[in-house]
Amino acid sequence: ISPDCDNNGIPDGTNGAVWAGNIVDAETIQKFSATTNAANGDDNDNRQDEDGLTPPAIPLNLGYSYTFNVRLNSNQTGKTVYYGLWFDWNSDGNFNNDNATGTGPAFYSGSGVATSPVDIPVLVKAPATAGSGAGQANLASYKTRLIASDVPVTSSMFGGTFANGEIEDYQAAAVILPVTFGNMSAQAKECNVYVSFDILTQLNASHFEIEYSNDRGAKWSQLAAIPASGSSNISHSYSYIHTRPVPGINLYRIKNVDRDGKFMYSETLSANNTCSGKGGIISYPNPVHATLTVLLPINTGKVQLRITDAAGKLVQNITTQNSLNTINTHLLAGGMYILEVLNANRVVYSSKFIKE
Repeated sequence: ISPDCDNNGIPDGTNGAVWAGNIVDAETIQKFSATTNAANGDDNDNRQDEDGLTPPAIPLNLGYSYTFNVRLNSNQTGKTVYYGLWFDWNSDGNFNNDNATGTGPAFYSGSGVATSPVDIPVLVKAPATAGSGAGQANLASYKTRLIASDVPVTSSMFGGTFANGEIEDYQAAAVILPVTFGNMSAQAKECNVYVSFDILTQLNASHFEIEYSNDRGAKWSQLAAIPASGSSNISHSYSYIHTRPVPGINLYRIKNVDRDGKFMYSETLSANNTCSGKGGIISYPNPVHATLTVLLPINTGKVQLRITDAAGKLVQNITTQNSLNTINTHLLAGGMYILEVLNANRVVYSSKFIKE
């Protein structure tokens, strides 16, 4: 790279010097510093000059794709800067055996026009399995190499020499979550939603949390936590029955929690609950132990919830315009009761239930 005589991190050359990040990296030796997620152990000038690559801020999961940001720079506005980005996923020091299928390098390339500087998002896929072989991921660490140059960079150039450019090496420690999701489904049936998912690998997994949203993902709540069944590369199947879904669209996702506290989410599942009583009204459970839930269609307006005993005697009468309603039945004696929903003094829903 062009000399930096004034030691400000910017090359002095007038012919369009190019580099990665904000300032150039002048190394005397290559020295990784895994604790800081960057190769800055050679930082003799007290500048963070390994700044050309920004990894995603979330833990990675086997088999998923994530965006890494490459920053390209030049001391000449409008200069085209090329980059090559390699991943040594199994951390064996070889940048030539690490793509997701196990053949050839895990290599990404492209270019950008430097406008002091230019950021290029690169979508990178992590290997689907853990291990030390070709196309696998070491769960302790992985290495990346970024080269910026004024000529196109090809996959075979990971050990090459360039007349104009910069190389930066990084080592990321323990950020790949050792869990791989398989088949997943959420199916509405008989007023319940059956959530099931397969975990293909779950090394170091602690548990899985089932999360639920009934407002199109604006808010999520936890339904259950399921412990991981051992720690292995053997596939495991998990399931959960949601007994109180709202009418219409219900969203579900799985939160995988690692033993080290790291976590990541699965894809979002959708189930359309078409189970409804008369007029789209649902009441549950039956029998009732403590609380009776009554779900009304949204924008129903003001209605009455009326409970009578088997002899027709009124025991509770509630006026509401909420979609979700809970009725405390602690004071009711055991036996059969009738729930009625009245709209404008007309019964639009009637259902018998047993109080335990």
